[in-house]
Amino acid sequence: MGFPLRALPIVALVLAGCGDLRPGIRLDLRTDPNAFLTGECPTDPVPPLRIVRDQKVVSFVDAATGSVQALIWPVGFAAWNINGVAVVHAADGTVVAREGETVANIRAVPNVRPDALRVCGVGVRTYQ
Repeated sequence: MGFPLRALPIVALVLAGCGDLRPGIRLDLRTDPNAFLTGECPTDPVPPLRIVRDQKVVSFVDAATGSVQALIWPVGFAAWNINGVAVVHAADGTVVAREGETVANIRAVPNVRPDALRVCGVGVRTYQ
């Protein structure tokens, strides 16, 4: 017996539709395709930040002071509401942060806008 070849196009179409599945509800995370890294990404991280969510917007606050720190993430990063918790994912799907957690390994450089930092690394990983 075996798999009927005439069913192959149907299976291919079904699987093609599965590639667009998302893990939850998409949230707003600030990214900029024009924010390229110039120079080196620092080895020292920014002060620890806590991820917070206001409705559909994900932001970060300084864990010590509570002041908002504007971050611009590399293209491909995304935030999702998964079972009521905001989760930030890197382009490769790695979880970077969850709502309420303090993240101490984000490295960033000043961006064109003086009020924002452009994320260039998380932990040992550097992003262009």
